[in-house]
Amino acid sequence: PAEVLTIAGLQEGDHIADISSFGQYFTAIMAEAVGPNGRIDMYDMPYMEEFGAMESGNGFAASHANSTYTVVDYNMIELGTDLDAVYIVLYYHDLGPLMIDTAAFNAKVLAALKPGGKYLIVDHKAEDGSGWRDAGTIHRIGKEAILEEVAAAGFELVTDSDLLANPGDDRTAMVFSPGTRGSTDQVVYVFQKPL
Repeated sequence: PAEVLTIAGLQEGDHIADISSFGQYFTAIMAEAVGPNGRIDMYDMPYMEEFGAMESGNGFAASHANSTYTVVDYNMIELGTDLDAVYIVLYYHDLGPLMIDTAAFNAKVLAALKPGGKYLIVDHKAEDGSGWRDAGTIHRIGKEAILEEVAAAGFELVTDSDLLANPGDDRTAMVFSPGTRGSTDQVVYVFQKPL
């Protein structure tokens, strides 16, 4: 995680929107790294409440003065302005199956970022060229689908890292299945809002 966040350009004092923060794995690291002058805005979808997201998110925000927590349908999300970064880790593939308008969502992300702001997307890779085909079943997405959609919103790709690549993953197994969970071949994209 530290290397991923370094690639993303995380800095002390940053204001970051953390999309699908449930579990606060990356959030805990980010909240410490941005320090008291930084800010982490966490967002979860309403259905996550059945997994305890609200209790977890509100608890985290209550114990971290630089963090806020919001439950909102991502079709209705308002991210504010002048953000340094927006991070979405292992969740972009869920947007389509949940009927989130990804074009509108990515446009909101672009509008919320300051010029030069970063948009980090980490996700489980599906087979090349498969697009959204496997998103609702095995929780994977063709990396080209992410690239095409985010570029169409006006972002520039600045990093396509193989940090979380795993050539041993054939990208056809359900990401939560035994032997696959925690070892998927993952894309790490960092996009930037044009200066």
